[in-house]
Amino acid sequence: MPYQDAVNKADIRDPSLSVVASAAKKLLDEHPLLVTVINHAYLPLMYNWMCHTKRFQGLHDRLLVLAEDKQSLAQFTQRWPGVRSMTINSQRFSLGGQLPFNTVGYVRMMVLRTEVLNELVQSNLPFVLFETDFVWLRNPVPDFLELAFKEELDLVGSKSAVEDQIMCGGFIYFRNTEHTRLLWAEVTRKMHSLEDRMKFLKDNESAPKKENEQRYLNALLAFISGLQVNYEGVRYGLVDYNTSVVDGKWYTNKILRRRTSPKAIHNNFLTTTREKIIRFKAFGQWFLKSDDSCDDEKLQHHPFVD
Repeated sequence: MPYQDAVNKADIRDPSLSVVASAAKKLLDEHPLLVTVINHAYLPLMYNWMCHTKRFQGLHDRLLVLAEDKQSLAQFTQRWPGVRSMTINSQRFSLGGQLPFNTVGYVRMMVLRTEVLNELVQSNLPFVLFETDFVWLRNPVPDFLELAFKEELDLVGSKSAVEDQIMCGGFIYFRNTEHTRLLWAEVTRKMHSLEDRMKFLKDNESAPKKENEQRYLNALLAFISGLQVNYEGVRYGLVDYNTSVVDGKWYTNKILRRRTSPKAIHNNFLTTTREKIIRFKAFGQWFLKSDDSCDDEKLQHHPFVD
């Protein structure tokens, strides 16, 4: 029998068995990976997030923590040995230390993160990207999944309070669809172009203004006649700002704090991790002892609403 004929015969699939693949896909959709990227400067924020979310049963089992340097990975795995984690390396540049927002070093870190996310997206894996400068009062992930399935969306994020932005880049559900793959491939291409334009700049220099993966993503998202339809047919949605995920305006606006009941609060609009930690502490949302271990007594008495 010719080789090609053998291949064709071996490729015959019983349509009645497609329910197995459908069930597996549904399971992955309902329980996607939770992915975050850290470096040495972000370790305290990562520890704080780990401590106050360990009360969510099974959540840490779905975690994939990607460290940008071996030292960060070693420190994290020593403290949280049961969590899946690995190092991601770039052959083009080295990262580490404090990377203030909108510096060249910070943008290079985001280039690497964008590439890693693209690898996951192009590998047909559904996942939730999140950043560690959040406090989770309740688990917001089901809100993202429910909206995606109900509206048949490719991408679900949280609302950005920045006037010319639609979606925040710090909490996004990437569904396993062709539209998602096309969209993020284009974001990655744009980030590579930005990286090339910065190749002669030092890490501590200022990066080009209003150019990053969130800006590129939002530029590809557009409202057309009130419909949430955008680049390459991608359909996206936003979880509720008042009851699901709210941004850093919550910390600075007393009226917003009174009228909202969010499940997660993003401690953003600050430049450094030091500023974020100070604000977490000021609002009673810091759950680490001085040795970076969990302050279980404080966790026990915190008024979380589970």
